[in-house]
Amino acid sequence: MAGTQWVRVDVGYLRTPKVQPVGLNGAPLHLPAILYLGEHRIDSGLLPPEALPFVALDAGVRRTEPVIADLVECGLWHPSTKGGFVIHDYSETNGSASEASAARDRKRRWRERGTQDGHA
Repeated sequence: MAGTQWVRVDVGYLRTPKVQPVGLNGAPLHLPAILYLGEHRIDSGLLPPEALPFVALDAGVRRTEPVIADLVECGLWHPSTKGGFVIHDYSETNGSASEASAARDRKRRWRERGTQDGHA
């Protein structure tokens, strides 16, 4: 993927009531999962099962089963009928790739107008 990709994460992420119970094991697995979704532009928030080894590696988590159980129990991850897990509120927080693309287009057009008017 070309260019920098972004996801939205609350600056108080580690202190939010849903994240605190999973502690130092769950938060490091949850955050790379969010980053994976952003990197692969998965708007639905569905973390596919084949992504789990990569996310776990990024997190430095060797035994994922108990950590995932904690994430599910706390409501941060929801088991999907399609396999994998849906990351709670991901799509609401991060919007869709089409929305991001539209925002980039709006910014580009705004910059181009400024350049044409001699304001750049």
